[in-house]
Amino acid sequence: LQELQSPSPRNADTRYGVPFGETCIDVVAMTDRTEDIIRVYSVDRATRRLTRIDDGLVYTHDNYGFTLYQHSDGQLWGLTGDRYSGLMRQFALIDNGAGQMSGFETSWTFHETRVEGVVADDETGYYYIGEESVGIWRVGVFDHTDRTLIATVGDATGLEGDIEGLALYYAAGGEGYLIASSQGANKFTVIDRKPPHRGRGNFRVEGVRLTDGIDVLNMSLNATYSQGIFAVHTGGSTCCSVRGVAWEDIASALGLVMDTGYWDPRNPCAPGPLGPATHTLAPVADAPVSESQPSTNFRTSTTLRVKSQPGASFQSFLRFDLGG
Repeated sequence: LQELQSPSPRNADTRYGVPFGETCIDVVAMTDRTEDIIRVYSVDRATRRLTRIDDGLVYTHDNYGFTLYQHSDGQLWGLTGDRYSGLMRQFALIDNGAGQMSGFETSWTFHETRVEGVVADDETGYYYIGEESVGIWRVGVFDHTDRTLIATVGDATGLEGDIEGLALYYAAGGEGYLIASSQGANKFTVIDRKPPHRGRGNFRVEGVRLTDGIDVLNMSLNATYSQGIFAVHTGGSTCCSVRGVAWEDIASALGLVMDTGYWDPRNPCAPGPLGPATHTLAPVADAPVSESQPSTNFRTSTTLRVKSQPGASFQSFLRFDLGG
């Protein structure tokens, strides 16, 4: 559909129903490691083409990993880390009143070892952060001292390093799953979204290895993905295609929920433009971060294999995801 130029594009994320000026838009945001910025694009709902709307001034330092968080009122935040220091930084992304998206770094921080895989739970207000060689942290979007190590490399969940892509499957009543790419073992680890975050099993996808990015969607798309889709990057000699797996293949084998009716990422737009005063995150400043202990209440891990669909059928997911 379109080719966009960027010196060193890295991670990307999408949100719908974002207040912007007097209207409501859908956005794709991404990090660029050469420019050290967050780029933001609006999506034309008719053509599905992107138009850049950021002011080019949302500087991130040397970025590594990225996710968006969208509050119930539509306000956006971006979270990214530093490739070398492991420091995670949060940025409020706001309408600057001049037809562009601006941003500022908040006082929220997370500083452990290197992180690339991150995902935000828009319902509960938590980030899930994959510390590559250690485990997965749950950290409050508005309170970085609210932090819990919910799974560790080598524990009963079957999680193995490096931990890379993270994705959330939403279901009613706070149910659903956090899925992690256990890259070093060429497999995917499923953990309950709801505390105490029990392990639900592991699976591999035929022909897929060295996975970085993943995503999952519960919605019915077409005959191939009638119960949702798990999208997975594959690296190595076949780098870097993205393959689709029918969610029912995974859910049936591991005894997981298939809920196509609860979660729709196309949120309605909150009325009126928003700005940084809407929430109580301060501009960047040093703040202490407390430690917490990991949960040890997990189920025994299992492993299975599922087949991926060819790239042609996955294209239907891309059209659905970006077409309003």
